[in-house]
Amino acid sequence: MSAITGKAVGVETIGMTMRFGAFTALGDVSIKMPAGSFHALLGENGAGKSTLVKCMMGFYRPTGGEILVDGREVAIASPRDASA
Repeated sequence: MSAITGKAVGVETIGMTMRFGAFTALGDVSIKMPAGSFHALLGENGAGKSTLVKCMMGFYRPTGGEILVDGREVAIASPRDASA
């Protein structure tokens, strides 16, 4: 839910990439979560689940890709931005 409007929002990543030096933790990850839907991230240890969420929540700045909220590209520089 958006902290401002109190309603659910759709979130999408397109081509999300996160590198730590020479190590690629996420490579070209795209996921779409429509407003009001429920999803689970499943995978082996080291698959990039936490890295993806941390990029979406502003803890990390991805090295590539886009984040869209309700179809609009956004820049999430911090967890506070993500909450807003």
